[in-house]
Amino acid sequence: MTPEQNDEKLVVLSRQIAGLYIEVKKQVIASEKLSPGARVPVQALNELRNAFDHYMRTEAVWRHGIKPGKGTVQDPSAYCEKNLQKALGHVYRAGYDALDVLTMNRIRQIEKYADSYQISTLHTVITDYAVRIRQPFEEAVQQCDGAKQGKDVEPEHVDLHPGFFAEYKTALKKFDSVLDVLHAYDKDLIAVEKETCMREVEAATRYRKQRNYAFVGFILAVIGIILTIVLSRCQSQ
Repeated sequence: MTPEQNDEKLVVLSRQIAGLYIEVKKQVIASEKLSPGARVPVQALNELRNAFDHYMRTEAVWRHGIKPGKGTVQDPSAYCEKNLQKALGHVYRAGYDALDVLTMNRIRQIEKYADSYQISTLHTVITDYAVRIRQPFEEAVQQCDGAKQGKDVEPEHVDLHPGFFAEYKTALKKFDSVLDVLHAYDKDLIAVEKETCMREVEAATRYRKQRNYAFVGFILAVIGIILTIVLSRCQSQ
């Protein structure tokens, strides 16, 4: 491979890192708002720091002619390519950490929302609940579980990251779609749940009244039996 070809390969990797960083930065900022104290998640921050370190090592050799350090690959092109691949991997991992915070937040929102209503209410209002809510939710959860494997991808296999990353982003879109559907039925869900609760209260009230009437009837019957026995004895005397 000629020096020009080597340089072009480094340019491509560098461009990938720059483009991915812009995307991941947005995800990290979004996850920051959901983290305790509105702080950048430590894992994502650490991954970005490592990415910067590898990128600066590359810049030192590639752009400024500084020789690779002792104990490292001495061929400048190989050294730079290796460090750019590592930098790219760390930026992806920062994205995974941010997306993990975002998707977990969506999961909690959906579960909390669904738990706010009786399952009968959800199915009454959203007649295709299984198709529009349950199915995409479960699929998205599974996609997140699979996408987490991307954290373990080795630097020399950075070509695997886009697939895992896409799974995470697709899962996030599905969660958002589920939340959109739920919020679209807010008023109807509240109305049906209120009506259902009122019916249940009325049913419980009727049951208590019937139980009380039955108890009173039982007591009166017992009293009647006792009085009958007492009167019969009095008459016999």
